[in-house]
Amino acid sequence: MSEKRIEKCYVVSDSYGGKVSEKRNREKRAQLHYWYVDKMRQNSKEYVLAHGIVSGHKRLTDTMFIHTSEIQSITINKNIEELIIATRNTVYYCPLEYCKWEQQDKNADLIPEYNWIKKHYRNKLDIPEIDEDKVLLTLSNFDKYYYHSAYCKLSSEQEPVSFRAYPHIGMIQDSFTISGDGCLIKLSYLLHPNNIEFYCELTAKMPLFVENIGNEVLYVDTHSGLIKLVPGERKKVKVENVEQEEQSLPSCDLYPAEIIE
Repeated sequence: MSEKRIEKCYVVSDSYGGKVSEKRNREKRAQLHYWYVDKMRQNSKEYVLAHGIVSGHKRLTDTMFIHTSEIQSITINKNIEELIIATRNTVYYCPLEYCKWEQQDKNADLIPEYNWIKKHYRNKLDIPEIDEDKVLLTLSNFDKYYYHSAYCKLSSEQEPVSFRAYPHIGMIQDSFTISGDGCLIKLSYLLHPNNIEFYCELTAKMPLFVENIGNEVLYVDTHSGLIKLVPGERKKVKVENVEQEEQSLPSCDLYPAEIIE
């Protein structure tokens, strides 16, 4: 392998994300994906909070599920197709199509023009596809475990392969597995900040492609070597696409506990 892994890990604290992402551009926008807004009552007072997977935050690690502090305002920007949620500390930009509809239906009155948003964006999420007899793993920094979707369409079948995806929360380190129903496809990897490390790549002898639909660079450590994916990039897992220069990547476990902003 061409990468050098940094063994230093960090304790769970508010500075966790800052330490593993200290080179992050400070001008980036904080975003919430798979978001919803609800109410919480505490000490006879009612608060409105948002929940979702964070990315682009100055202090928090991408892919973490968070609960925000009390919301100050909620507005819609239809030009950029985002809900804008302002708390005392942070402004979050929430892509409309990534609303958790079933959760938000319980508090529809908290979102301006919610019925309009739901009508136009409920079925707008797409799963990236690829040609027959190839396997595509799509990743992002706004999906939990970096996993967005998997796709494979066998030429011998009418429908695409159905995939199951699930984490394994270990005593020492967490991992994540994607397996295809009724076929010999199994992908398993360890999770680190901004990179994943495969330890199982079974694709029934079909070529494997990896794609990054997020907004941060991700690294994928494969049997062929380390592959760098800039946002929007798709690459085949092969030696020709491996990084030639040594990379210093963190090897600590990705997730602390779910936290409040």
